[in-house]
Amino acid sequence: MQEHLTPTAVAQAEAALGVKLPDAYLACLQVQNGGYIRFELPDKEPPHDSIWGIGPHFPNINEYHQALDPEAAEDDGCWSPGDCNRLVPFDGDGHWFLCLDYRDAEEPRVAFVDVEAELDLQVAATFEGYLRLLVPNYGSDILGLRHAASIDEVARSLRPLTGVDFDPANDQDNGYPVRRCKLQSGGDQEWIWLSPNQVRRGFVRTSDRRYAELKDALQGDALRLPEHPDVQVLIGCTDGIRDRLVSWCVNEGMEPVMLGKN
Repeated sequence: MQEHLTPTAVAQAEAALGVKLPDAYLACLQVQNGGYIRFELPDKEPPHDSIWGIGPHFPNINEYHQALDPEAAEDDGCWSPGDCNRLVPFDGDGHWFLCLDYRDAEEPRVAFVDVEAELDLQVAATFEGYLRLLVPNYGSDILGLRHAASIDEVARSLRPLTGVDFDPANDQDNGYPVRRCKLQSGGDQEWIWLSPNQVRRGFVRTSDRRYAELKDALQGDALRLPEHPDVQVLIGCTDGIRDRLVSWCVNEGMEPVMLGKN
């Protein structure tokens, strides 16, 4: 996450890149100037999980503008060296990139470029079109419970299923409390974990070098799944316990909401 986006920062970035950045992209950065997103492109590998912002901190679109090496492009024959100057990556790991693609027009398309596999594919005709393709990524969370008062209440309710207690809540990894339980299922080690839907909007670890700068950046609470405002508690699990967990929640009248592809 960069500092709050300013007109000066936008003008400097556009001058350095030699392009006019899409309004839809800049609108996203006005909400949060870069960082992880909780959406993904369906059926796209490797996973796309962030949009880079404009600013001095790594990663940012300015710093990655020359990530696509013209010499490598010439050797691979996937795209021409001149193409690299018209591709502006906004996510990637050095092997692949999602790019604002200015090769054919001033209003960029969104392209997926895989350097090693020599792939160059159009994802969407505009950045707005790319945003419409994104779908929620629920990670390992498969169930949402509507009428659970807290993760502690759900942990107590699941005790007959697990046969063991859940660990105490840990809020250091994600900034919100997570309770987990390890159990044996058919000889395999399985896990269930519980977390709330409503959490703090922002979280930065005290060990982060930018802690003082960022600790008050996003105040208040927010829903992790705003498309499910009635869900109070989220449940995730490993594969071996999934069917038993879903059946238990249904039989106990917990009104589970199935999330995502699971």
